[in-house]
Amino acid sequence: STPSSMHISIGDVVAVSEDVTHEFKMHSKMALEEVPRKCEANDKGKVVRTMQPTSKTISAMLNTQGGKIYLGITDDGVVEGLTMNQSQV
Repeated sequence: STPSSMHISIGDVVAVSEDVTHEFKMHSKMALEEVPRKCEANDKGKVVRTMQPTSKTISAMLNTQGGKIYLGITDDGVVEGLTMNQSQV
């Protein structure tokens, strides 16, 4: 079963792993401009981002087989929650 079909609480570990159709995000930043500069690194002269905007993940999933994005869950599947404002809900 997936996190959307059961009750989960802060601190729980979800029963699904990240893969090509499941992505965990600990942020709700949609645009590249919202991603802080501290999340950039230099790799052989090329700027790489350690945090990608959610819109990029959505686009990638739409251009492949689709999938689900879970906000408020760490990369290792632990539910930490996420504070969102009314426009984000």
